[in-house]
Amino acid sequence: EAARSAVVQAGQSAGQSGLPAAQAAPAAGIPTPQALSGENFSPEARWRIRIFEAAVTSGPAVLLGDIAAPVGEMPPELWLDLSGRALWPAPEESGRPAHYTRPRIQQAVLEALGRELAGLCLYPPSLALQKGGLLLDSAAVRALTVKALTPLLAGLPGEAELSDFRLPAYVFLEHSGQRLELEAPIASAVGRLSLRYLVREADGGVARRLTGNLFVDCWASVPCAALPLNKGEELKPEHILFARKNLAHLRDAPWDGRGGPWRALRPISAEQPILSADLGHVPTVSKGALVNLIFESGTLRLSVPAEALSDGVGGETIMVRNAQSRREIYATIHDSNTVRARAGIIRREETGLTASPAATAQAER
Repeated sequence: EAARSAVVQAGQSAGQSGLPAAQAAPAAGIPTPQALSGENFSPEARWRIRIFEAAVTSGPAVLLGDIAAPVGEMPPELWLDLSGRALWPAPEESGRPAHYTRPRIQQAVLEALGRELAGLCLYPPSLALQKGGLLLDSAAVRALTVKALTPLLAGLPGEAELSDFRLPAYVFLEHSGQRLELEAPIASAVGRLSLRYLVREADGGVARRLTGNLFVDCWASVPCAALPLNKGEELKPEHILFARKNLAHLRDAPWDGRGGPWRALRPISAEQPILSADLGHVPTVSKGALVNLIFESGTLRLSVPAEALSDGVGGETIMVRNAQSRREIYATIHDSNTVRARAGIIRREETGLTASPAATAQAER
């Protein structure tokens, strides 16, 4: 402790005299770092000093131990000495981060540690430093994110995983009464998920907002094509196999294996997932098919041949062309051979039939 205090005092004296702290320490009668460790600080040293991208300080001066940590096999007594070296005065305003460029950090470390030790430091592009308050580093932000999203992932089908985290590298809190929260995502979806963080005050007010995103992978067993399927081909049991796929990379929801009969609306390659959007019902009536067009009005029932102008399933309304009058009208599909015209007045020119005057008068009424 005496050596550490003396080193700090030596560093401050060096700042007043304009000398580097590394030169002032021997003058104060304190052993040099080389004497403490027995090393010559060559580039082959088995340790480094990593300077953080963000840090907090509480004293009047910023010490090396506030903004850095040893990496590797550094002797503890050496770090005890180096961590107490003063670099520059602390920011004047508490709770407001100050930013320092890499050249400024390098110059301060050079003056405090000397050229050899400064060469063993790992410098960030910049340093954000706050006087007082709290700092949540990337590991803390990630842990909070995973904890908040775990219940959401439990509701997804299959096995969900989080990857490609793009979160805030750090979050400063001005005081201990603030807390960081993750807003619940608007939609539970796989793939790229946007996140919103809130820094809340003790009274619930929002002091600051931050954003981030990550990727949600979801592995599940989905129906796939066992054989290549052509457009319009009916889907049969022998065409289906189940395989484990990542739902995040599917362009649409996979088919759930229910309903039918189905046909392919587009070509589907072998082992490719079968999506709901790729399937359509096998039509009861196909485009171009000849059907019986039934006109009904009260007790009058007339039947004429017609051509279906589109596909349709039972109960759907499609356009058909009267084969006799060539008029196009809407009709509802009854079965594969029959369609029924909409209720309304039936005129002889619509049916194309030659009916008796009495039947025509009744139909018109």
